[in-house]
Amino acid sequence: FDNYPVTTNDFTSTIFLQGLKASPAILLLHGYSATPYELSWLSRQLNDLGYTVLVPRLPGHGTCKKDFLSSNWKDWLRCASDAYIDLASKHEKVYVGGHSMGGLLATILAKSFDVKKLFLFAPAFKVVNKGIPLPLMKFVKPFLKEVKRESFSSFQDEKYNEAIKDYKSYHYMAKLDDFYTIQKMAKKALPHIKTTPLVVLSKKDKLVPINVQDFISSKINAQYLVLEKSSHLIFSDDEKELVASNVIEFLN
Repeated sequence: FDNYPVTTNDFTSTIFLQGLKASPAILLLHGYSATPYELSWLSRQLNDLGYTVLVPRLPGHGTCKKDFLSSNWKDWLRCASDAYIDLASKHEKVYVGGHSMGGLLATILAKSFDVKKLFLFAPAFKVVNKGIPLPLMKFVKPFLKEVKRESFSSFQDEKYNEAIKDYKSYHYMAKLDDFYTIQKMAKKALPHIKTTPLVVLSKKDKLVPINVQDFISSKINAQYLVLEKSSHLIFSDDEKELVASNVIEFLN
């Protein structure tokens, strides 16, 4: 893992935390236009228990608008797949989790690699979209490149919010179409997963609606943790300790 800097205190780097060699490794995947930093707190909780934890920075994420626009869904999925293969080459067991779009990528990996333990945080099989519907993005993107965001989900760390605002301040039609491609792939993969995932949802999530539970339950048996007051960024909220304890119990 020489390519992965050991860090959880900046906003762009892949996180790699070496655990006990005999313990399973855990791959965590961040969401659309997010960064590994948003999963750094959970990474530390799991690493403290002896797990090796890898949170790769998806291509185009965490740096600038130019980088984000130059990446696409193939890059994101390839990165997630390569990270899993990398961990699996050194660990007998590799578990996978993901937040939002990261949950979709984790679902695709779970089908492709027969992942034994899978946990999904606000997986974006459905999203609340007040603008142009996602299926129309492929028709719109040749004519409309970007739309200014009124606001975006902010983390507790203001320095982090400042660092990502360059590309978080806009909706990019081409990138939303890439997200939609990942979403469609994950929906097709979901019924083929052979494990029972832990799914964490929140009633106050304004991006992934709570009724996504109905969709997931129609495709697969799942274990649910439903939060009462957390935002979409559950690891920046008051119930993060509850989430971590449930993940740890699930892993054990």
